[in-house]
Amino acid sequence: VHLDAFGRDAVNRFHAMVAEPMHDGVSAFLALLAVTFASAGSVGGGGLLVPLYVLVGHLGRHAIPLSKATIMGGAIANAFLRWRARHPSADRPLIALDVAVMLEPMTLIGTVIGVTLNAVFPSWLTTVCLCLLLGYTARKTLVKAFATWAKENATSLEAAKTTAPPLLRRLSTSSRLTTEEARLAVAVTETDAFSGGADQIAPSAGNGAALSESLLSKGVDVAPSAPRALDAIYARERTPQPWLLVVLVLAWAIMLVSVLLRGGHGVQPLLFPVPCGGFLYWLIPLVAASLLICLTRAAGHRLAEEHLTKEALKFEFAAGDPKWAGKNLTLLPLVCTLAGVAAGGLGVGGAMVKGPLMLEMGMQPAVSSATSTFMILFTSSLTTLQFLVGGLLRLDYAIFYACVGALGTVAGSKAVGALVKRFKRQSILALLLGINIAVSAIVMGIVGGARIVDDVARAGWGA
Repeated sequence: VHLDAFGRDAVNRFHAMVAEPMHDGVSAFLALLAVTFASAGSVGGGGLLVPLYVLVGHLGRHAIPLSKATIMGGAIANAFLRWRARHPSADRPLIALDVAVMLEPMTLIGTVIGVTLNAVFPSWLTTVCLCLLLGYTARKTLVKAFATWAKENATSLEAAKTTAPPLLRRLSTSSRLTTEEARLAVAVTETDAFSGGADQIAPSAGNGAALSESLLSKGVDVAPSAPRALDAIYARERTPQPWLLVVLVLAWAIMLVSVLLRGGHGVQPLLFPVPCGGFLYWLIPLVAASLLICLTRAAGHRLAEEHLTKEALKFEFAAGDPKWAGKNLTLLPLVCTLAGVAAGGLGVGGAMVKGPLMLEMGMQPAVSSATSTFMILFTSSLTTLQFLVGGLLRLDYAIFYACVGALGTVAGSKAVGALVKRFKRQSILALLLGINIAVSAIVMGIVGGARIVDDVARAGWGA
């Protein structure tokens, strides 16, 4: 049967789904809840969506394509929400594009290797390895989250000791402050304490010049922006650097061409037959991997030069900024390749591996969370397009479940953002990530165990 890019000839494959709209409604509602929970932990949610679509929606082989479409919708919403968000301790975007450039292309290579290994792994081995990996990752992430929580407690206590008395003295002599002005003064002073704040209060960008002038007129100093010798570098980093985006899009395009030419995930090669195990079957991914390695090396070389320049000029790095020098240029991409192998071989999302990895790198939870979810956009869109072109995913279903993913992601992101803002703790992000991974390990372990029991029953080993 010929399949076009929109799956119009795949109606028979989806007949069971369309014939039972109740399953669609229930699946969509539960998917909305699952994505809301997953997005709060900065993961795509595949570990929850696939079992949900299989057990509740009875979607069978279509569960993975629909989960990818749902995740892609969430990733698009996340990118829209966080693209203009700012770094918590530096004047730059929240999403670390330099980290994405060094990690994502190599993760894509590892994913291709992992998917190939998954085809030969027995189901019991995949389930055991999956539970071990997610269990270990969840433990490491939760330990890191609690350590960050304790550090935030200590920092808050120290900040209170050093900033509360001067603040109280100033407020007591400025009795004409309005409630809003007093709130701003307290909030900004608390924030400045984390960067060694003095008695001056920096104006908040969101409150405008009028409030700053009001504070000045009533005896509260407002510090002007200090001139810096590194204005050119700081100005460049205030906005996303275009060359980093070009590298990411180019890596995505290389992998898209590769998977369409080679086929996979039940999708036939797009242009010409590629026999499994034949010369072209291995040549196509090898060429793609070589190009991605060259891209990563070139990007790493440029980042290393920029890092050396910053160090020579005494650039003020933010807490958690990666150091693009020495072994980091080779070790981190290599680790991400192994993470991709684990993700592709065991059927989990890359965010469940890269999120904890970035926390181990020392990145701030807010930055690692935004960067991890941004990278999901490339992997999820890649596989979704592959399923669409191959006819395993119908366009209307892809759009519908992508919208479900987007709504769930907006709800989850807003909820966790409110929590972080309310309690002023980035450790909440790491804690939710660890909980998400742990829940996914349990759910996927149960589904994998049921699959093993079914395989044993089919083989008649108990007879």
